[in-house]
Amino acid sequence: MTLGNLLDRVYARLGDNKAFPKFFDRQVLVDRMNQGCIQFRAAVEDKWFREDIPVVSGTAIYNFPEKHVRCQRLAFEDVTVEPRDQLGLVADDPKWETTTASRPTAWTSSTVAWNKFRLYPKPSTTTANDLTFTSDFGVVTAWPSETLSSDFGVVMAVPGETLNQDFGEVSVVHTEGVGGVTVWCTERPATMVGDGDTVPIRRGYQIAPAYYALWHVYEQEGEFHDRILAGYFRAQWLDQVTRGSVRADEPMPRMVNVIGTVPSAPRAGWYPQFESVGWDGLPITFPRGS
Repeated sequence: MTLGNLLDRVYARLGDNKAFPKFFDRQVLVDRMNQGCIQFRAAVEDKWFREDIPVVSGTAIYNFPEKHVRCQRLAFEDVTVEPRDQLGLVADDPKWETTTASRPTAWTSSTVAWNKFRLYPKPSTTTANDLTFTSDFGVVTAWPSETLSSDFGVVMAVPGETLNQDFGEVSVVHTEGVGGVTVWCTERPATMVGDGDTVPIRRGYQIAPAYYALWHVYEQEGEFHDRILAGYFRAQWLDQVTRGSVRADEPMPRMVNVIGTVPSAPRAGWYPQFESVGWDGLPITFPRGS
């Protein structure tokens, strides 16, 4: 299903002309449907990623990856760090913003922007990658416990890694466990722009953004305000979210100590979400079950 298909359905339901809209601007509806895609992804968690973030001594605030919608788990050197809110941290330690330690035990985003997080205590150590590369060509010159060719320093064997078949150059390195912070986040879906863009939700639930847009069109004050229709399309949206949550194929590990293969790790069901605000400031109120 494409953005054009969704617009056809939305304009037909609103009784407006898609080619020459009189009442509903196309860009407004597209923005609403893109918001619906993000809210669906945040609620259902059907696509996620992990990323390592280096830690610098004396620095407490770090950026989440740009493609993140919501952080579900954060670990320091493979050990889960607890999510906390500001009130709890202040109650435990009135000087929590300046307290330092070698290992952080908690993180929060309640005192910073939605795309940042603060570690507590402030780390007093700097983490570094174990890999060393030449400055000119990126050839590996040092890699503990691995096998290098004696002539050129090209990696010949690295368990579990992906190598270029022709030259043995490293093309993918899985860096979990090298130190620092690792985050597991719900991934932000691609933004739809043109009519031919595919709806970035898995099949079976791609109508959800249309329900989301119609819900908000009828909910806003004005000529087309209708509480009954707003409630109807909100119910349709929630039905899509509920069914999509039950059928998530690869649930994200949440608040568990994961060392090894992440997709096979267990998850804690109905864990309260401390970072519960979406990218646009709208609350995300759909806790995931196990």
